[in-house]
Amino acid sequence: MNKTTMRVKLCRTLVGCSLLFPLLSACSAQVAPSSTSMPSQEEEALSQDYVIGSEDSVEVQVWKNPDLSRRHTIKNLHKLR
Repeated sequence: MNKTTMRVKLCRTLVGCSLLFPLLSACSAQVAPSSTSMPSQEEEALSQDYVIGSEDSVEVQVWKNPDLSRRHTIKNLHKLR
């Protein structure tokens, strides 16, 4: 390769990197949620803790393995049956 070809490739690389780095840093910036927005009812429901009690029924589904999927009932000793 001659010097001119190498300089052109070097310039292209430097220009490409100078355009790519600001773009990548802008994509990685985190945006803080607005403190003035009110949570929706669905968000409030998901944020509340739920305790499973005796005689509650839990259905467990295993993806791509239906033999392991089943419905369980919680007994008094908080064990799956």
